[in-house]
Amino acid sequence: GFLLLSSFDKILGLVPALVISKFHIWQFVTYMFMHGSFQHLFFNMLMLWMFGSQVEQLWGRKTFLQYYFFTGIGAGIVHTLTSFGSDVPMIGASGAVYGIVLAFATLFPNRTLLLAFFIPLKAKFLVPLFILVEILSSFRYDGIAHFAHLGGLLFGWLFMRGGKKYIDAIQLRWKKRKLKNNPFKVV
Repeated sequence: GFLLLSSFDKILGLVPALVISKFHIWQFVTYMFMHGSFQHLFFNMLMLWMFGSQVEQLWGRKTFLQYYFFTGIGAGIVHTLTSFGSDVPMIGASGAVYGIVLAFATLFPNRTLLLAFFIPLKAKFLVPLFILVEILSSFRYDGIAHFAHLGGLLFGWLFMRGGKKYIDAIQLRWKKRKLKNNPFKVV
């Protein structure tokens, strides 16, 4: 990701009003690469490294990237639906990172983590804790897109419940269509 530049926030950040009224659908991807501060970028990348490296090692790069973008785009969709008409840009990879945390907790449920550097907690309890904190936090305005975080978790759950099969089927169908419409024979 890169730091938020004010001239780009309404172009590359996710602005629900623009997605709906002007069909700026690229924002469902670009917002994940924008961050409001070095601290925002640092903590997202730290979480991505801590949890994502082990998930990627198990799943492989292709499935990991599919999952990452699926959860990030899903977080953007949930944010757009819950902030319908808002002209405030949403930025950051947190929705996708929450999805990665869900994958880690599902794949390694009994792995012990240190919450706040000294409280031992099994990974399987991290996601319910995140859900509780996000739901409670959503009742106050603090400039954080809490429903995007919950959306990343929701879309991560959907992917792990069978979404990978559908993504592979769509990609296979696309490859077959591309080969069928190719005027050149491959020998």
